[in-house]
Order: sequence, then C-alpha cells, then structure tokens
Amino acid sequence: AEKSMINRIRKECGQSYASNLENMFKDIDISQDLNEKFRAHWKTTHGDKHVDDDHNGNGDGDSGGGDIEFNIHVLTSGCWPTYNTQPIVLPSSIQSRMSEFSKFYVRVNNGRKLNWTAPLSHCIMAANFPKGRKELVLSAFQACVLMLFNRCNKYKFIELYQATKIDKSELRKTMLSLVKANILLKKNKGMECADDEEFKLNAKYENRLRRVKVNQIQIVETKQELIKTSNKIYLDRQYQIDACVVRVMKARKELVHQQLMAECLKQLRFDAEPKQIKKRIEALIENDYLERDANNNTLYHYKA
Repeated sequence: AEKSMINRIRKECGQSYASNLENMFKDIDISQDLNEKFRAHWKTTHGDKHVDDDHNGNGDGDSGGGDIEFNIHVLTSGCWPTYNTQPIVLPSSIQSRMSEFSKFYVRVNNGRKLNWTAPLSHCIMAANFPKGRKELVLSAFQACVLMLFNRCNKYKFIELYQATKIDKSELRKTMLSLVKANILLKKNKGMECADDEEFKLNAKYENRLRRVKVNQIQIVETKQELIKTSNKIYLDRQYQIDACVVRVMKARKELVHQQLMAECLKQLRFDAEPKQIKKRIEALIENDYLERDANNNTLYHYKA
C-alpha cells in the first residue's frame, strides 16, 4: 500500500518530492532491524541482567527492578522535518541504555552521528498511587518530571528546570499538562508558571481507566512566536518554490512575470504568497538560474 501511494505521489509531484517519503519508509524498516540487533547485542553483553540493576542510586528517581522495553527510530536528517535536539537530563536507567545504543550504532555505522530528539520520545510508565496502580502514557518531558517526584513530593518550577534542563517554554507546557490531568497540583491557579511556582503530587489521584494517556496542552502563541513560526515555515518552503520556478522555466524557456507567477501558484501544493514567489525569483536571478530580458523587465529567460 505504501509503495503504491509513493508511486502515485511520484507521478503527481515528481521524483524529488517522492524520494524523501521513500527514505522515511526505509528509515522505519531499518529501525526495526536495528532494534532487533540491539536487543540481541544487549542480551549478549548483559545477559538477563535488568538495566535498572546498573543504577547506583544517584537520586534521579529511578526505581530498581523490572526491565525496560527500549525501542528507537533512527531518522535520516534532511528527509524529515527539523526537530529540537537539545539534550535533557534523563533518568540514569534510560541514559545508560541510550549510551549503549549510541556505541552500538557507531560501531555498526562508522562515521555516523546520532542526535537524540527528546520531544519525539514517549513512554508508558507504571505509577503506584494511593488509590491504585496506573499505566501512564507520557512524553519524555512528562516522564522526566514525574520521575523526580519519587524523591520529593513538592518542587518549585525553577528546581524542576535545573533538574531536567528542559527548555522553560516546553517545561511550562509539560507542567500544565500534568496539572490538567490532575496528576500534579499547582499552588496558584491560572496558566502562569513563575520560577517560584510550586507543584506537588496529587495523593488523591484516581481514574477509572487502567491506562491513561496524558495529552500535551496547546498554548496560544504570542505575536512574536507567530512571526517566528511563519518565518520558519517560509524557510522550509523556499526550496519548494525555487524548484517549482526552475521546473516551469526549464520547460517554457521564457515567460513574462504574471504567467510565471500564475503557473507557480497553480503547481505549488500549499498557499504561497505572491511576494514570497517574487522574492525567490529575485534570488534565482542573483544565482544565475534566470535572467531578465534586456528590453523587457517583466520577461524572464531560463539560463541552462
């Protein structure tokens, strides 16, 4: 089914557009194989020893016992959207498994480098509440925060930031999501999270479901954040605009400005603004892909 879909996209949008999608599916297949090989490697080097048995009790909130199911997806940079790879402080049991996998991966793929993307990671955590045991489906950020509450029942926002190194804006969303799920209690009402804001574990937490998914909350972006997001989207899309302009001009050899704009707006798969296309046309002229006619400023020629 995936192959037939890729073939249809190739026919509609061209090979360059479909190649990234092909590489995405390849990454998924390769990751499945890597997981199997790593599990075999771990069993060979560690036997039946549980990963938590390596923990020396450095106080990060890990609990001894039970093995950890560890699965990874290795994504080829350039084929996927860009993600934040800023490191965070993970529980030592997870960190030791990640370090072992990094060594294993570099040994199998010489010359390659892994950048861990914590925002894409998630887990299922067993949690023992006074009113019963639950399985919590969490993001990596949510799990890192909750693991700290094995050590202490109450934390200030700044203490959680210092312990996890999660970006403050992301940590704010994480804390509010756990408060909304009623797992944590917040001292002050509202959406604000000052450095001295206090959070504590809800000892009366209960839920009729055995497995509970804790969703991240969406915070309305400020005007500055919206501008920043729009600029980032434009940077991602400018290459598609460039490819479209060059493709049209290569086929037609010469076109007046309005015809080129109309053709690009027709072919692009997103709602591009005319000023964005005009800006990319100017950039292509500067880079000698196109040139203006000597006698007509609105006429463009393709330079082979």
